[in-house]
Amino acid sequence: MSSAQQVVHQEKRDNSQKDKRTELEFEIETITPDVAAEYLETSKSREEKISVRSFKKGEPKVVSDLKTISSYANIMKAGGWIMNAMPIIFDTDGRLIDGVSRLEACVISGENFRSVVARNVKSDVLHTIDQHKRRTYTGVLESRGVNYAGSIQRTMTKLIRIENGVLGKDNSKISWSRFDRVLEGNPELLEATSISEGSKGSILHSTPRPVLSFMALKAGKREQLRFFLAGLKDIDTYPLGNPARMLANQLKAEQRREKMARENDRQFDGMSIDNVLAIAIMAFNDFCNEKTVEEEYFWSPDFGKAKKKRDDKKAVMKLAPDNLGLPTVEGYPGLVNGAYETGEPADVFSGELAESLIRANKENSGEEQVMMRTITPEKAQEYLLLNRDNRALSDEHKKSIAKDIRAGNWMLNAQPICFTGDPDQPDAKKNGVRLLNGQHRLHGCIEADMPIEVPIAKNIPEEAFATFDAHTKKMRLKTDSDADDRVLAAAARLQWKEDNGIEIFSTGINPTASEIKDTITLHPGMETAYAKSRTLKNVGSAGIMLYLIYHVRDDRPDIADDFLEALRTGENLQARDPALSARTKIVGNRTAKKAQRIKIPRKEILKTLITSWRDYKEYRDDIAEDTSQQKLL
Repeated sequence: MSSAQQVVHQEKRDNSQKDKRTELEFEIETITPDVAAEYLETSKSREEKISVRSFKKGEPKVVSDLKTISSYANIMKAGGWIMNAMPIIFDTDGRLIDGVSRLEACVISGENFRSVVARNVKSDVLHTIDQHKRRTYTGVLESRGVNYAGSIQRTMTKLIRIENGVLGKDNSKISWSRFDRVLEGNPELLEATSISEGSKGSILHSTPRPVLSFMALKAGKREQLRFFLAGLKDIDTYPLGNPARMLANQLKAEQRREKMARENDRQFDGMSIDNVLAIAIMAFNDFCNEKTVEEEYFWSPDFGKAKKKRDDKKAVMKLAPDNLGLPTVEGYPGLVNGAYETGEPADVFSGELAESLIRANKENSGEEQVMMRTITPEKAQEYLLLNRDNRALSDEHKKSIAKDIRAGNWMLNAQPICFTGDPDQPDAKKNGVRLLNGQHRLHGCIEADMPIEVPIAKNIPEEAFATFDAHTKKMRLKTDSDADDRVLAAAARLQWKEDNGIEIFSTGINPTASEIKDTITLHPGMETAYAKSRTLKNVGSAGIMLYLIYHVRDDRPDIADDFLEALRTGENLQARDPALSARTKIVGNRTAKKAQRIKIPRKEILKTLITSWRDYKEYRDDIAEDTSQQKLL
């Protein structure tokens, strides 16, 4: 960019920010239910949604998710709604454009809450506003330094549903308050997860393994569990007829059947995770009772009177037996604090994190302030010295912000950068002032080497850190290659499922950030295949194609690149070539204009490509065999 262009962009940015500076207003208000109702009446989008919905008698007129609103209301009633400086936002016409859920919760709870209120915000910056939803509970555990956070949350999810009899019947989300209480009341969870992680070579899947371990520990069968898991890890530990050996042989046979089905392009309806958990529990019970077994274990979900209505969730919930008949470890006393009333809109607000928020509210001095500041790169450097224990920095996000700043496209919205004290005071770091959010904007300012204007919030309680979103929208990873970290993460998610024996098309089971990083380390070939994935973007997303490239090259390196090139170009392919049929199904359903492309679900694209690869291997082997016979003739 020339110096003249830089001056133009600088003037554009200065004028734009000058206009916004004179308009934007911040106040810290105590919002009552009556005031909240008045504010809600100014929301045009909410008014439109209410006008087309019908509400039952006595049902609250809310447009937000009722479970979320109920959760917010419970927090407000408990005195745990913390002033984290994320504002209720009104545009220049006085219409509410952000904060509907909080205001609806205020009306339902009948409780006041304190919040920053921003007015005169231009509506064209709405798309830049980060909603700052609470982090996932896995993120909460990671911030506490808990090991195997993802595994712990998945284990608790299973156990909580088992405790309430809804496993296989209801997949509703579980609140972090419930997780907090369960973790606090069941310290065996940490040990069970640690035992499971120490048995990674086991034939038993990593999802049912910690659930079984927890039940065994709760039942006082620690030693039996240790010997049982040893038998699953080394199949020759016990003689024929031993339950551990029978289960190990059965799971190995299941793996072989799945492999054969894939190789012969047959559908494989194998055991689900819950099936595996059930037979593992049955085998463990027999192991503890020193039984000798002669037949494989078998379990299938029992739908009871709902058998003919299996697709009707309400009928299944009402008529099917608890957990569809899933067994439990003999002597298992259940999960402390795991039971709840089925159908309740939200959990009671309690637990370690809840207590810290309530305590922070009681101790809050009420000295919060929000003000506009022009942040220079030098000042941004000073502020970043106050950054600790924050989420991982996204280099791409930082550079994206810097690009907007340089181009004069920096859009000032109402989201403040928050500090626990006054960041401008002498010895702020020494006095414990902490940056709670906004690190990417500060790094973007430094990267652009230009000042920006942003709201700064001071004296925000440190406990508010847990109420900010702990993750960027897409996974960020640090690698030494030029590969896009988001693409690597997407491919690694699929590879992780393959490594752990999980159907790659399945949903609901995903790796943690640490597991994704470990998967990339274990499969360095994915990074080297990144450049190739970019050449196949007309076939599928870069993440899917990167996984496919690595998968086929690892499977059959002799023909893998031929298959990939056939997918890329579609040139000179015979009618019976599986790569041609895959292109026809995927690429053939897309028009020249991107905006008019017929959307094919990612899951369907992945299935098509994997099936095509299986067909292609057989196709090429047939050609090779025909060629060999012709040479003999």
